[in-house]
Amino acid sequence: MGFRDEMKQVFLRVAAGKIEPEEWEKWWNGNKVELEEILTRGDRGRMMPALWNANYYWMAKTQSGVAYYFHAQGRPVKTSGYYGEKAREEEIRDRRKAMETYYRDTASVRHPWEEYLERHPAESIIFDWKSLLGAPPGQKPAKIFGYKKARTGEQWKECKDELKQRLKENLQAKIAPAAKAYGMKKAGPKTFVREKNGLVSRIQFIGYFRGGGYEAMSCYLCPIYAIEYGILGLPGHVSQGDYFQNMHKGWGVIEYGTEAVDAGMVESINRKFDDILAFLVDGVLPEWQKIDSLETYNDPREPIAVMYHNAQLFARTKQIADAEKRRNTLRETYEEVCRFMRYYHGLTKRTKRD
Repeated sequence: MGFRDEMKQVFLRVAAGKIEPEEWEKWWNGNKVELEEILTRGDRGRMMPALWNANYYWMAKTQSGVAYYFHAQGRPVKTSGYYGEKAREEEIRDRRKAMETYYRDTASVRHPWEEYLERHPAESIIFDWKSLLGAPPGQKPAKIFGYKKARTGEQWKECKDELKQRLKENLQAKIAPAAKAYGMKKAGPKTFVREKNGLVSRIQFIGYFRGGGYEAMSCYLCPIYAIEYGILGLPGHVSQGDYFQNMHKGWGVIEYGTEAVDAGMVESINRKFDDILAFLVDGVLPEWQKIDSLETYNDPREPIAVMYHNAQLFARTKQIADAEKRRNTLRETYEEVCRFMRYYHGLTKRTKRD
């Protein structure tokens, strides 16, 4: 048997899911010279990407490359779902290991926090968010499009307009009631804010820069006098947990606006907002509810977020020798900073700043 025949037999075994990652890596590395002579650069890149590692995630990529190779040769082959299934098992296992590490590394600070919450239970919010899942009430029937992907300027506009309408329906029917239940108010068509005990919380859907749907969702909680820093400031089981993963998986369905928003797409948009709603009301908002004042706000990164201008305003009061006068000036400075930052966070309209 010549090497070409051997190579094709190995490729067929990969397509059938009968070669383990380590065996494939050993065979490929042992035959690099011959493979470079026979395969195109594109085929080699698809079967053995530069970052390839011996696990099932990358083995699924290799299988896809093998399938492409046979398809290009005019003899398509069926592929096994073995690598994909094993890759999902690996992902679950890695995530579980990461969470175990997280709980172990944060035990020293988490236990005092949990003891604090037992002594100061958060205000309970009764909100039947699951009743909002599915299609928004009164949702209009999906339009019928004569195309799948937008090709002309007119089609692009039609797709984007329809996408924006479906996003608006879901935002008003699902996110707005959830935000309201937790005391947040609208600060624009895509933004919700709340101020409580010196803390501001904000949820904002960020528009896609090319004019489609939503590129991302920004969530932050910080003191009124500070600016947001980093993402969420939430425990790992919330900011990287199952709800977060489900929300980000397939986010593109509410982002780009380049495809016909037909019945299937409308259903996908509804499901994606279900994922977003679950992430907010079963993760983000209850966690924010626990941190109900500056006294319980505990984020070591927070000082980095304080605006330099605000810090300078407070620093200037050191020049005041009289203690009582300085206390009064500090109080006035704090109020002035908070007035401006309420505007910054979207809690009030623009205010003049000294």
